[in-house]
Amino acid sequence: MFFRMFRGKKQRLSLLVDDGMIYGEDLGPLKSKMSQEFSVKWLGPVHIFAGIKFTWNEHGVQLDQKMYVEKLGKKYANLIDDIPAPSIPLNEVLLPDGKGEGDALLEDKEQYRTVVGSLLFATRITIPEVMFSVNQCCRFFNAPRRSHYEAALRILKYVVVNKDDLTICYTRNCTHKGVVALSDSEFAGIDLEYRRSFFGYVIYLAGGPVVWAAKQLPFATRGVGQAEFVALSYAAEDVLAVRNVLKHIQVIDHVKEPSIICGDNTAAIGTAKGEMSGKRMKHLEMSYHLVRDYVLGKEVEVTYVKTQVQIADIFTKALPRVLFQRFAKMLRGNPN
Repeated sequence: MFFRMFRGKKQRLSLLVDDGMIYGEDLGPLKSKMSQEFSVKWLGPVHIFAGIKFTWNEHGVQLDQKMYVEKLGKKYANLIDDIPAPSIPLNEVLLPDGKGEGDALLEDKEQYRTVVGSLLFATRITIPEVMFSVNQCCRFFNAPRRSHYEAALRILKYVVVNKDDLTICYTRNCTHKGVVALSDSEFAGIDLEYRRSFFGYVIYLAGGPVVWAAKQLPFATRGVGQAEFVALSYAAEDVLAVRNVLKHIQVIDHVKEPSIICGDNTAAIGTAKGEMSGKRMKHLEMSYHLVRDYVLGKEVEVTYVKTQVQIADIFTKALPRVLFQRFAKMLRGNPN
């Protein structure tokens, strides 16, 4: 991503391998210069970029990967046609031993890895709501079992059936101009062997998600507060990265005020603000305490959000149908 001022006008260039977009004002001289230096084919207003479809309207823009999902549906039609359409991508915890005796290891590991890898690409681009489910399948790349394969096909079926609704929306006149994030953790949830917590976060800009993650902590924590505090720290790092990008391309309006990170654990929030002694946090690596510096430097503001509207919960566990569907809809755009 590149930025320049030309005759007092802001111009920006985004590149991905051999695809690119330019946006700004008075772009004629820039297009002429690029055409002289490189072999460039100008396609007009962006509608498809890197396999992502852009749909513009008076309210903003919607992004989707419907074409990619349709290709997956055709490629694996013989595997998923007989699977009932699921209302949620995953409704159970996937364990290393699967469902016990009789749940044999797969002979064709490559097929499993191909299916999960295809889903992983989609969930990283425009389908964040299935990230937790797909990440669960990724844990068993080396020794997948039949139940793991069935779970991956169920997720694929969910994506194919709901492809028309899996869009991300960005709004021109969003009520909040700045960067907003939500962070959550599930303490020692599904890792029965090492008891390491899972956590997730999502970062919004212009009413839609721009960064999201669902991960497992690299170590075990002593309590819920610690797990939530570390999750806040990871979210804060990416919030700072987003703010730095916006500063680089001179989108200053979105970084005038501190970015908001919402959590639902008062101990973690109090520690991040420096309002609590943090005795239970002091043994954590110093890097996780950087969030306190971000708060003091007014780059970030940490605030409380009720668990009932904690959208990031969708990245930490398999939710009940009603809650999953509500959070998934909120996740795709404008959480206000």
